[in-house]
Order: sequence, then C-alpha cells, then structure tokens
Amino acid sequence: MLDEGNEREELNLDMAFAPRTQPGNANRTGRTNSENAHYVRRTKPETGHRTGKVQSEKEYHAGRVQSENVYHDRRTQSVEGHRTGKLQSENERHAERVTSGQAKKNSRERRKQAEQEYRARRKRSEDEHSIDGGRTERQHRAGKVQPENEHRAWKGQPENEQYTKTGHRKVRSKKSGKRFFRLLLAEVFFILLAAVLIISVIRLLSDGKAAQAVKNLQRQISVLDYKNVEKPEWEEVFLTPNEYSRPGERLPEVNSIFVHYTANRNTSAAQNRSYFESLKDTHERSASAHFIIGYDGEIIQCIPFEEIAYAVKTRNYDSISIECCYKSADGSFTKETYDSLIHLLAYLVKKYGLSTDDILRHYDCGGKKCPLYYVEHEDDWEQLKRDVEKLLK
Repeated sequence: MLDEGNEREELNLDMAFAPRTQPGNANRTGRTNSENAHYVRRTKPETGHRTGKVQSEKEYHAGRVQSENVYHDRRTQSVEGHRTGKLQSENERHAERVTSGQAKKNSRERRKQAEQEYRARRKRSEDEHSIDGGRTERQHRAGKVQPENEHRAWKGQPENEQYTKTGHRKVRSKKSGKRFFRLLLAEVFFILLAAVLIISVIRLLSDGKAAQAVKNLQRQISVLDYKNVEKPEWEEVFLTPNEYSRPGERLPEVNSIFVHYTANRNTSAAQNRSYFESLKDTHERSASAHFIIGYDGEIIQCIPFEEIAYAVKTRNYDSISIECCYKSADGSFTKETYDSLIHLLAYLVKKYGLSTDDILRHYDCGGKKCPLYYVEHEDDWEQLKRDVEKLLK
C-alpha cells in the first residue's frame, strides 16, 4: 500500500517537474493546423469570388464595347443618310432654281418680243396716218372735202385707209384728253389759290392790326349812312410848341373822342387856353386839349388834328379831347356849351368814321370823375349821345 502510494507521488512529482514544452507545442501545433485549415477555407471563397468578379467584368466590358460599336455604326449610318438626303434636297432645289430661272428668262424674251412687235405695229400705224390721215386732215381744213362726203368715202375705202381714219380719231381723242388734263390742272390751281387767300385772310383777321382795319372798314360803312354834318365854327389859336402842352408828336390814328370839363368853375375858354400856354414857362405839369368850349358856346382849337394833346395818359395817341367850361356847382354845362359840344362831336364822328359808341368820358378811361356832371348822371350822358346820333341821321 505504501509502495503504490509512493509510486503515485513519484509520478506526480515527475509530472510536476517535467518540462511543459510538449503540451505547449502540441497546443501550438493544433492551433496552427486550425488556422491553416481556416485560411484555406477562407481563401477558396475569396479566390472564387475574385475569379467570378473578373469574369463578370470581362463580360460587362465585352458587352459595353459591343453596344458602343452598335451605337457608333447606327450613328454613322444616320449621319451618312442625313448627308445623303440633304445633298439630294439641295440638288433638287438647285434644279428647281435653274428651271425657274430658265422660265423667267423665257418669259422676259417673250415679253421683249411682244414689245418689239407692238412698237413695229405702232410705227406702221403712225406712218400710214402721217401719209393718208395728214393729207385728209389738210383737205378737211381747207374745205375741199365735206364732212358727210368724207364719212361716206371712208366707208368704201380699203382696210388700210379705214385704219388710218381710226388712227386720226385716236389722235383727236388724245388731244381731247390733253385739253381735259389742262382744264383739270387749272381748276386745281385756282382751288389752291383760293385756299391760300382764305388762309391769309384768316391770319390777318387774327392779328390785332387786321382786326383794327376791319373795325375801321365797318366804321366807314356806317358813315355812309350819316348825312352831311356842317362844320361848326371855331377859332384856331394853336399853342406854342413846347414839351409841356404841345409836344408836336404825330397823332397816328383816332379811335375815340373824349369829353372833359375844366374843373375850374367860371373860367372862360380863353382863360383855359392861356393856362395851357403858360405851362411852357411854369413847367407845372403837362396838360392840354385839342378843343376848349366856353360857357357862351365859343370854340377854340389849341392843338392841330395831326398832333397829340396831353389829356388822357393812356389814350393820347389815338384820341381827340374836348375841354368844356361850366358855371354850375354840379358841373353841368350851359345850353350854349351843350349845343356847341354835340355839334362838334357829330362833326368829328363823321370826320373820323366813328360812331356814338366811340364818344367817351375821361371817367371811362382811368376812373377820374371828369366830366363831373355826366359821371354822376348816366342817363343824361346817354341822352347826349342820342342827341349826337340825331344830328348824324
């Protein structure tokens, strides 16, 4: 019993102290074999996969090359077919153009030939007419052939002579056409001339001077209805030329007659004339009038008709002014002054081709209360103009 136990102990000791290389080598050898087997198993699928992949790529590449070759062949055929069709179409169009050009050329030649034939026929006709028709026309003008006999003779003439007569009628028709054309041109010319005259008249009427000319014409026409008005008596005592009362400037026209009052009560016509004369020395102001009527009816002319007077500032160059003396405090005129005034107004209206509407108060131009009485009594002013109208009619 003890021996067996000792043997076991020895065995265990031998195993305990035995080198461990052998189990490790066995383990390592088994592991190596396993790894080799695994590598072999793994390598086979990869190699097979790679071989299949390479074969698939080769097949794909071969199919792609074949497809590209087919596409290239089809495209080449299409391009060649297109070029062939285009060339054929161009050849057809060229042939059509050549045919059309030839047709146009033939048409031009036919038209040219027709024109030449027409000119030849026309020349023969003119030659025949110049020979036969000219002689017949001269005989007709000379009175050797009567129209009726000539008409009968033409019926029995040969064909060429009848054609000549027809040509003669054509010449007459042409002459009639020319005459009608000249008359038409004359009518058009006169119509244009009338239009120009109308436009010119309209432009003149739109101008201020033309309107004034029309107004003066109307005045002249109205003056024809006036009877002859006797010239009232007055005394010409012209002022001495000076820049304060008689500047000597020309009066270009007369469109109005202004009535004033002296604004200096109980002064005579001579005294007022002396006042205007004194202004050349006193230089007090500029003032004057063409006429002064005294309260006894006397009339003094201070400024000639051809010159202006200093009476209405804005109207000195187209008006005649009359100053009237007075005695009444309200500015009314005496009967003698009134009678002399309406007679002088009627004469001036007749002289300058005006109307009673052209008789104005100083008040009507500037608003100055002159003449005072007729500014405050409008009815009496209208009556004064009616009295002047009676003298004119």
